[in-house]
Amino acid sequence: MILARISRAVREQNWFAVALEFVIVIAGVVIGFQVTAWNAERAQAARTAAYLDRFILDLSTDAEHYEIDRRFRLTVLENGEAALSARGTTGSIEADWQLIRTFWNASQMSGRPTINSTYVELISAGELELIPDSHLRGALTQYYTNTSNPALTDTSSYRTHVRGLIPLHLQRYLWETCYEADGNATQYFVDCEAPADPADISITLSRLTDSDILREELIFWMSTQEVAAIVLVNRRRQALELVADIEAEQDGDPARTTP
Repeated sequence: MILARISRAVREQNWFAVALEFVIVIAGVVIGFQVTAWNAERAQAARTAAYLDRFILDLSTDAEHYEIDRRFRLTVLENGEAALSARGTTGSIEADWQLIRTFWNASQMSGRPTINSTYVELISAGELELIPDSHLRGALTQYYTNTSNPALTDTSSYRTHVRGLIPLHLQRYLWETCYEADGNATQYFVDCEAPADPADISITLSRLTDSDILREELIFWMSTQEVAAIVLVNRRRQALELVADIEAEQDGDPARTTP
């Protein structure tokens, strides 16, 4: 249609009409590009918003897990300190059993990996630039690439050693009666009485308290728990600061996300 009008105007040497038709064509092309760019920007903004929401969920869950793990490690530390104060048997089967529990409880560990699926997805797709603020991109990268700390992953020789000294039937009773974990991998030590059959209880406690090597390993393991608790406090703080930065980005507050 437009080409027909232009051809007719040229034949009639109506140069004003020719110019007008060209302006209309060019304006249409420009408007088309602007609409396409606007739609692309809207789609990108929607994807950015979705990723930011996912980051908030991931980081909030991380912060919750860090606090749960910190509290459990402090409980492990309390049990370890109680075990270190034990000296031989007590003359009471029930008291001896409770001390065995402290040695066993002190061998537990806790920890869940950082939830990094959203970050990995962005990196794999080469779309980290969807996060518009450069400071926020850098902070997310630092958070997700510095997740390894020996204090959080060390299993310790104490854990291996003490479980080699406690008879299997006593450990089975401990798992079944004196320990719980929920679907969120949150762990609990449950108060429990000595098993009905007291066999091996006093002799097991003697093995545990008489071993200088085990005591040294326990001291090191407790030191690791102290460090782990500090690391978890810092990780939780970083996660919550990132949540605040992302929320500021969503609210359009550049002062909050600019260092």
